[in-house]
Formats: sequence, structure tokens, C-alpha cells
Amino acid sequence: MKPQTFDHPPDGGWGWCVLFSSMVVRLMAFGTSSLAGVIIRALQSTLTDNSAVDTIWVTSLYIGFSLCMCPVGAYFNDRYSTRPAMIIGATLSTVGLFLSFFASKVHYLHISYGVMTGIGHAFLHAAHLPILAKYFDKRFAFATGIACLGGDLGYFLFSPMIQLFVDKYGLRGAFLVMSAINAHAFACATVMRPINVISQDKVNPNPNESTNGCCKKIVHRLGFRLHCTHHGFALMMFATFFAALAYFSSLSLIIPHAVEIGVTELKATFLVATVGITSMAIKTIQGWCIDRYNIRALYLLPMLILMLGVSQLTMAVATTFPVMVVSCVLCGICNGVYSPSLYMSINEMVGATNFSRGNGIIVLYFGVAGIIGSQTGGKNFSFENLVNLKNQITDFLRKWLL
Repeated sequence: MKPQTFDHPPDGGWGWCVLFSSMVVRLMAFGTSSLAGVIIRALQSTLTDNSAVDTIWVTSLYIGFSLCMCPVGAYFNDRYSTRPAMIIGATLSTVGLFLSFFASKVHYLHISYGVMTGIGHAFLHAAHLPILAKYFDKRFAFATGIACLGGDLGYFLFSPMIQLFVDKYGLRGAFLVMSAINAHAFACATVMRPINVISQDKVNPNPNESTNGCCKKIVHRLGFRLHCTHHGFALMMFATFFAALAYFSSLSLIIPHAVEIGVTELKATFLVATVGITSMAIKTIQGWCIDRYNIRALYLLPMLILMLGVSQLTMAVATTFPVMVVSCVLCGICNGVYSPSLYMSINEMVGATNFSRGNGIIVLYFGVAGIIGSQTGGKNFSFENLVNLKNQITDFLRKWLL
């Protein structure tokens, strides 16, 4: 079927089906990552002959590949369009989860779950949002907010659901069920109908492209050259990385800090839920408000980063539960507006033709910040931690290569 051609993004029509599909893909990809939290406890009880380091590497490999391979997925998305890139991602992730059903040793899961499923989800992360820039222009903020809502719903719904699967069917059964759920990504991929937008096709997608040298070509095709050709984008990535680092660190410290000031563990878990629920509620309306009043997302980002910092600082110095609740609500509000606004800013800075590569780069930055922030907890980062991490990586590679 030949792609339809439009003078400008249609802002509706089949785009609503694409938007729903994008939200479902985000729901499944982020929801399946909830398995990472359950898998460590399940592996400790089912595969007892493995060290804690080997067990943790299963989830670490998954997180690393699912986020850090997004620039490669963005390259495939640009080169072969959204539908083939998503089919590749759906195939790798579904087969990886299915093969994990047969795992008898933890090193098997390093490949099936950590590498295969991680790379598959990286392709899905890189492909499901950029197509919205083709279908939406005036309603792009609303569309992005609804699509990002899928990630929050995935965390909210899948985490208890996966725990239920593990309790009822065991870890292997949970992998099999999640493989079947993840297979719905194939249906979502078929919905991603490609279109041609004349106003976007006239824009040169690769300004100042250098064709000298293999390394330069690879750097450009993966999107890293955007740091040189769009200085505002590079500055925004720098700020985004540290904002994400602080955000993930604060999330990992909310419960321990609340317990230290005398809050019960049950009430402390409510604080994290407050951030998530507030973020979901804001994302349902923020896009409509931005579109309705023509607010530029670039103007919102500095204020949102500042407010996020204020909320996180308030969490750190809070000594009572009500103050922590207020700071968590403020953090959730800022995050709910910040995430969609960030993607809008990328679209405004680099254009729809480069949006896929910009999206891949931003997910990579989020991945690195998430790994560092969640592991260090914002306060245990030291030279000794780096040495221990280096030793763990060396031991892991030695087991595989020797």
C-alpha cells in the first residue's frame, strides 16, 4: 500500500489509532520492565546456586540494553520506517521472553532476558514516539502526553500483575505469560501506517552531514551529531541528564528517608505512589492546555527543572510526613508536565525529520542517569563504589570470555 501524502500533519484521522497504538506499546515496554524488580527475588529462591552479583546482572543488562541501544533503534527507524523497526523490536523482545521460560541457569537469562529482550524493547522505545510527529502538529502536545501516559500505566498495572503471575505460575510461567502479552506489539506495529508530509520532507533532515570516515558516518546516523549541529539541543541534553539523575536518586531515597524520620514502611510506599498518580493525572490534561494556549515547551523546561529541584530539596530536609506528601505531589506535577514537554522541545529544536534520532539520544541519557541514580541512591557514590563496580564487571566478563 502506497503511503498517503499530506501537505501538513493531519492532526487526527488514522493518527488517533497510531496514538493509541503508541500508548499501548509504551505500556507494554515499561510494564514488562517491572519484571526486573520481581525477578531478583524470584531468582534467589529458584536458582539458589548463583551469586548475588550474577543475579543482579540479569536486570542490569536488561536496563542497559533497553535504554542504551535506543540510538541504534532510531537509526533503523529512520532508515526503514516505523513499522519494520517495531516488528524487529517485537520479535526480539517476544522471543527473548519466550526463551527465558527454558532457563535453568542465570547465565542463560543474561542473554535471553538481558540482551535479547532489552534490545527488542530498545527498538520499541525508539520507534513508537517519532511517528506522532508525522501525524500531529497542532495537537502534538496532547498526543505526546497521552502516549507518555502509557508508561505510567504500565508501571501501575504490570508490577502487581507480574508478581501475581510469579506467585501462581512461578518465574518461568511468568516469562511465558509476559511473552504472550508482549506479542501484542506485532499488532501495534501493523497500525503504524507510514505517511508523507510535504512540509516536513522539504526540510533537510541532516544538515552539515559529513561523509568522510566510517566513524563520522556512524556517529551521525546514530544521532550524536545533533550535539554539534544543534547547540540548544546539546545544552538541553546536558540539563536533562542531571535532572534525570536527581529525579531517579530522589525516588530511590524517598522510602528510606521517610522511615528514618519515623514514618511506617506502609505509609512510606504511599509517597512513591503519590508521585506516580499525580504524574498520570497531570499528563491527561497538560497537553490540551499547552495546545489550547499555545505555550512553548522550551519556555516551560527551565521552570520545571527548577521546581523539580525545589521539590527534591524539600524531600531531603522534610521532617514530617505531610511535608513529604506535599513535596511528592509537587514532584509528580512537575514530572507530568516535564516528560511530554521534553519531547515537544526536541521536535521544536531538531525538527520532525530528526525527531527519531533526538528521541534515541534522550532515552540513552535517561538510561545512563537512571542506572547511576538508582544504583547510587544519590549519596553512596564514591571512588570505592567505582572500584567495586569495575571489579564486578571484570569478574562477569571473565566468566563469559574465559
